[in-house]
Amino acid sequence: MKKGKFSTYKFFAFLIVLVLLVTPFQTASANVWNDMKAADNALANKNYSLAIEKYNKVIPQFINSKDYTNAALMYGRLGSAYAHSAKYDDAAKSWRAEADYWAKVPNSDQEVIAANRKADFVQSDIRLFTEMDGQAASTRYYHGGKYEPILGAYIGAYAEMDDAVHDPFDPSKFYIEDFPEMTGKKHAAYLLYFTYGEDYFSTYQSHINKAKENGVALQFALQPLNGLQEVKDNEYLRKLAREAAQLDIPIFLRFANEMNDPSNKYWYTKDPSLYIEKFRIVSKVFKEEAPNVAIVWAPNDFPPNTIPDYYPGDAYVDWVGVSTYKNYHPELDPLNLGVDRESYVKKFETIYNLYAHKKPFFISEGAVSYKDYKTGRDVTSWAKKQLDEFYTYLPMLYPNVKAYFYFDSSNLGTFTLSTNQTILTSYQNSIRNPFYLSNIGDTSPIFYANVAEYGIAPRKQTLHSFVKTAEPNMTSVTYKVNGKVIGQATKAPWTISHNFVQNAGKSINITIDSYSNGKLIATKTIPVKVGDVNVKLNQDFVDFDAQPLAVNNRTFIPIRQLAEANNATVTWNGSNNSFSIDKDGKNVTLTLNSKIASVNGKQVSLEAAPFSKNGRSYLPLRFISETLFDLNVKWDAQTQTAILSNK
Repeated sequence: MKKGKFSTYKFFAFLIVLVLLVTPFQTASANVWNDMKAADNALANKNYSLAIEKYNKVIPQFINSKDYTNAALMYGRLGSAYAHSAKYDDAAKSWRAEADYWAKVPNSDQEVIAANRKADFVQSDIRLFTEMDGQAASTRYYHGGKYEPILGAYIGAYAEMDDAVHDPFDPSKFYIEDFPEMTGKKHAAYLLYFTYGEDYFSTYQSHINKAKENGVALQFALQPLNGLQEVKDNEYLRKLAREAAQLDIPIFLRFANEMNDPSNKYWYTKDPSLYIEKFRIVSKVFKEEAPNVAIVWAPNDFPPNTIPDYYPGDAYVDWVGVSTYKNYHPELDPLNLGVDRESYVKKFETIYNLYAHKKPFFISEGAVSYKDYKTGRDVTSWAKKQLDEFYTYLPMLYPNVKAYFYFDSSNLGTFTLSTNQTILTSYQNSIRNPFYLSNIGDTSPIFYANVAEYGIAPRKQTLHSFVKTAEPNMTSVTYKVNGKVIGQATKAPWTISHNFVQNAGKSINITIDSYSNGKLIATKTIPVKVGDVNVKLNQDFVDFDAQPLAVNNRTFIPIRQLAEANNATVTWNGSNNSFSIDKDGKNVTLTLNSKIASVNGKQVSLEAAPFSKNGRSYLPLRFISETLFDLNVKWDAQTQTAILSNK
C-alpha cells in the first residue's frame, strides 16, 4: 500500500472516531436546551408540575458543567413553579439554591440578595413558646453591657417632630413628658440627632434637663454630615466627650449610623477601613473621657451582605443597633400578585444572628408606614397587623433585643402616631407587655421560652405560636398533642392553655396547623420533652431554665432559679466541679457525682449525688430545701408537684 493512500485511510478513520466522540455531547447539550425550553414553556402556560419536572432535570447538568449562571437562573424559575403550586417551602429551598449559585458568579451580589429575599417572603417558620417567670432565663441573655437590662427591652422613641407632643416654642409641651402621656407608658430613652462639629450639648440643654428630671436616657446620633474625613482625635472631639461625661445621665452614642447603605450620601464609603478607622477614633475618645457613654454601632438592615465589612471590632462597640423600617412593598411579591409578604419582625434577623449573641442589641430607630410610599394610598390595616406582630413576637424570637426606639415622625415615611388613631392604639396596646421596660435598670418579669429548647412543665401552660407563611392572612391555628386536638386560636399570637400533667416525664409531639379560611397552609410537628415534676414554693410554681428531673423517686433541679427565689447566691467552681450556695451566713457545698456535701464546713452524706446532663447541673431538691432554705417538702402525686413551704 502506498504511503499516501494509507494516510487517507487514517484521516477518515480519525474523522469517524471524532464524530462518534462529539455526537453524544452535542446530543446531550441539545437535550439540555430542549428541556430548558420545554420547562420555560410549561411555566409560561402554568403547567407547573411539568415545569418542575423539567427544571429538576436540567439543573444538575448545568451544575456539572459549572455553568453557575444558568444553574442560578433555572433554580429561580423552579422556585416560581413551586410557589405558584403553593409548595412554598420547596420554592424557598429553590431560591436559596439560586442565591448559592449566584454567589459563585462574579459581581452578582444584588442577585444573591434578591433570591434570598424571595425565599424569606415565602418560607414558613413556626415556633412554639410558653410563658415563664423572668427569673427562669437568669442571665442567659445578659452580656453585662453598660445599661443593659438582664431581660427585657427598653422602650424609646424619636418624638420631637410630633407636633402633638412637642412644641419647641412652648416649654409646656415637651415630648419627654407628653409622649408617655399620649402612649400611656413611660419611655426609658429618647433619640436625638446632632451634627459632628457643632456644640450640641449647650444647644440642647433643655432636652438634657428634661431627661434628668424624668430619669430617662438619651441616644445621640452623631452624624458627620461633611464626611468621615473631618473626624479626628482633636480638641473638638475631646471636649464633646468631656461634656457628655458631665451630663450625669445614661447616654447611648451612635456614630455615623447606616454606614453600609449606599443611599447615605454623607458618610457612606466603599472603603470600610476608612469608616472603621473613624469609628475607632470616636470610640476610643469617649471611652477615655466619658465612662457614662455606651458606644453603639448601628448599620441599616439593608443591604445585609456588606454589614460585617463595617464592624469596628468588639473592643470598640458596647451595643449593636440597627435601623429597620417597614414600608408597603407589594411590587416585591415573588408571586407577582401584588401582596406584601415580608414580615417586619424578621427584617433585622441577619444582623441579629451575627452579633446579638455577643453584644446587647437594640433597634436604634424603626417604624411601620401606614401609607404606601409610592402612591400615598392608606394601608393602615396592613400597618397595624405588622406593628402588632412586631411587638408581640419580638420578645419571643429575639430575647437579646434590649431596646426599641420608635420613629414618631414622617420624615422617612408616614409613621407619626398622633395622626393615626388606629396605629396609636396598636402601639399603646403593644407596649403594655411587661417585657417592655420604662426605666434604665429594670428587668422583665416574664420570659417566653422556646418549647423545643426548654421543654414544658407538667401542669397547665399558656402556649403561643409564631406562625409565618407565604399567605399573610391566616385565620386560625389548631394545636394537637400526639395527633389529638387540644385547642384552637383565631388571633396572633395564637394563644391557648393546656394541662400537660398527664404527659409528665414523656416525650410528645405537638403539631401546629395554620389555616386561611379553612385551607391548611402550613404545618409543623415539634418534638417536646415534658418535665418529670413541678416545684412549688409557697403557692407559686418555680420555673427553671431546664426541666426538673425525677431519678429513682428523687427530684433533682437546676439550682440557680430556686436559689434566687430564696435570696441565696450560687458560685460555681470549675476546678473541682462544685457548687457553693450561701444564704444568711449558711453555706452548703456540693460536688458533681459525689455523695459527700459540706454544710458550714462539716461533711454530710447525701442519698443521691448531684449530676450533669445536657449542659445543666442538677442538685437534690430535698437536701437543698431542708438543709439550706429551712423548707418543708411535700409530694403531691396527683399534680406531680414537690411543694415547698416555710417551716
